[in-house]
Amino acid sequence: MKQSVCKLCNGEITGRDDRGGIECGTCGSLFIEKVPTMDELAEFYANFNSRYTGGGSSGGKNQIRYARRYLELVKRHSRQGTVLDMGCANNPFPNVASQDGFKVTAMDYSRPDELDPAVHFEHGHLNSMDLLDSGLEFDVVTSWAVIEHVADPDLAFAVLSKLLKKGGQLHLTTPEYGTSLTRSSAGRTRWFYPPEHLHMISPAAMRSLASRHGLELVEWGHFEISPLRWLSRYGIGAAETVVGTFLRTFNKAAWQQARTTKTTRYIGIAYYRFTTSAR
Repeated sequence: MKQSVCKLCNGEITGRDDRGGIECGTCGSLFIEKVPTMDELAEFYANFNSRYTGGGSSGGKNQIRYARRYLELVKRHSRQGTVLDMGCANNPFPNVASQDGFKVTAMDYSRPDELDPAVHFEHGHLNSMDLLDSGLEFDVVTSWAVIEHVADPDLAFAVLSKLLKKGGQLHLTTPEYGTSLTRSSAGRTRWFYPPEHLHMISPAAMRSLASRHGLELVEWGHFEISPLRWLSRYGIGAAETVVGTFLRTFNKAAWQQARTTKTTRYIGIAYYRFTTSAR
């Protein structure tokens, strides 16, 4: 049976595409209709680290740059303490944060080969039910480019909330969707590709999900590792939005067709920061 309401906000489903995605007309999120089972996801991610190249084909250089940028964001609000990096994959952030003096735990389906011995590793993921009663708590929880991968975003926020100490900081990034740079573009996002990326969560849905579990969204914005890359990435987004808005205004049928048959070049990244002050 096809879904008629959004599982993130209970809004009306207004669009579907041939990748199995459905789009909410209220919160603007896009997500998979037929969610893979936990066993299917565990099998998919068993060898994920060996093929993950986050940051593009830069020989790992951009991964280091992203990790350092992540650390900058964390240190704006936390200079020391315990850090959990949830869904670490082979991201060098846990090593970088540990070398800067944080006491770091990394968590994922499997231990990355290049994880520093000083970083403690735990098996687990954002939809691990046992984490709700694990008793683990951290001053800072990070989850960089992870929540789009999970089967159940609501459970993911329940887990994140449980793992965060009162007064702690939660930082995450995810593909940008449901914003002014995506809702009018004349094409569909290239970020959505099941079974890897399952949920493109809008800022509105992100705020709602967090508040259900005692978390407050205090900051969000566009993310990049350098001003030049920022201008390049978001300049493309702005240009595509202008074209899409024009087409939507003067030829809505053509715009609607483009939304299901064409793919945009824009691949924005959104950064979110939450606190526990809403508990």
